[in-house]
Amino acid sequence: MDEEYERIYDELYVGWSEEAYVPEFAGAPERASTGSDLSNRVSSVVGEADRRLMQKRKHGLRSDAKALLLLNFTNMVAVPLALHGDDLWYLDEGLHHDVDLIVQTANPDKEGRISAHAILDALTENWSNLKLGDISLWGAKPQYE
Repeated sequence: MDEEYERIYDELYVGWSEEAYVPEFAGAPERASTGSDLSNRVSSVVGEADRRLMQKRKHGLRSDAKALLLLNFTNMVAVPLALHGDDLWYLDEGLHHDVDLIVQTANPDKEGRISAHAILDALTENWSNLKLGDISLWGAKPQYE
């Protein structure tokens, strides 16, 4: 990965880790979680997974992979659950499981690091095994052969 893009993704990850956008809309229940709480939960899990990966494989996640995991799990899972008024205890349990599963099964690049592309491939490969998929945010969980 180009060093300049690596630096850009690092800075984006730090900024996105600070606070997620949680819109206000009519009919949304009163929320206990704020955008900063949600993004901090997800970035903490991504950071833990990255550290475990580095201990196991010597190299960790590239900054684009961390940014993708943060954005995806924050904006596509955590924020909708909070807006729906769901209890977020399941989010924490599912996040740890799913992020670890995706990170541990992603194929490293030639330098031994995990890219955003590898995260997308691992997400697709493990789709039917994701705990957060059981919530059915996007409809019934597909069964692949």
